[in-house]
Amino acid sequence: GGPPYAAYRRTSVRILLVFIPCIATMRAVAAVAAALALLAVAAPTQVAAGYDAATAMTFLHLAGAAYCPQSSIWGWNGTVHTAAVPGFQVEAVLYEATSDTQAFVGYLPSQDAVVISYRGTVESSLKNWIEDLSAWKTKTNFPGCGGNCEVHSGFFDDYQGLQAAIHPKIEESVSRHPGSAIWITGHSLGAAMACLLATDLASVGHDIGKVYTFGQPRVGDPTFAEWVSSSVADEYFRVVHYHDIVPHLPPELLNFHHVPTEVWYNSEDSSTYQVCDGSGEDDSCSDSVALPDSISDHLKYLNFPIGSSTC
Repeated sequence: GGPPYAAYRRTSVRILLVFIPCIATMRAVAAVAAALALLAVAAPTQVAAGYDAATAMTFLHLAGAAYCPQSSIWGWNGTVHTAAVPGFQVEAVLYEATSDTQAFVGYLPSQDAVVISYRGTVESSLKNWIEDLSAWKTKTNFPGCGGNCEVHSGFFDDYQGLQAAIHPKIEESVSRHPGSAIWITGHSLGAAMACLLATDLASVGHDIGKVYTFGQPRVGDPTFAEWVSSSVADEYFRVVHYHDIVPHLPPELLNFHHVPTEVWYNSEDSSTYQVCDGSGEDDSCSDSVALPDSISDHLKYLNFPIGSSTC
């Protein structure tokens, strides 16, 4: 792995100030780099089971609720997100101050599903977070992947902030609702956390029912993406809104690779979408955008604003 996250934040700003204006040029270079990287690791090709837009809307509101104050989450009231998922039973709300990471665990009776949702980056610090995305990777401590997967160091540091606390809460909920499915979601940084949690739980033997994320950045290298594709969940959908900048970071040039399966809402008003191939980097989907530079598209999914402002 690289140096500690806090130590390279200033360097990361300079790196991304160069990367963001050059994404279009980098796509060509990235293709060469990716080809070299994949000589040893085959790109994931598995295509997930069918995407469902109504299910995606439920997941979106579960992801959005994670931005809300703990009192609103515990009471499951007072927000557009909580109103959209009636009957949800909150069983744990967790917060870790150092990484400023928040998540909740609960049960959705209508789907017989234990749900874990991670909060993303709040709007007031989103621009800085985008600029601070770095290139450093580290190996995970997950039993799966043979110790060969590398993931973004900053994401993994944040994930570890709640890792020890959230696992027992999930086990309690699963035991309380035997036979229930496990659903995992998140938006933005929360999507990266959701990806890591799904991988972590799968590596210790849990069957993951559904993972739907929104505005997810690239989390790891091609080995990680391949392992997620083959081992984590048949229904893993990574929803991307039009020209959202975040799913294009960190760049492929730095040997990051998206997990499948992308669902690209290819219009500003989210009226149409395309379920992409199983590679994680389908050139006919959001990778086809020459200069994906929209923060506003990152803050609106399925025609709903998402972030702390909606709480």
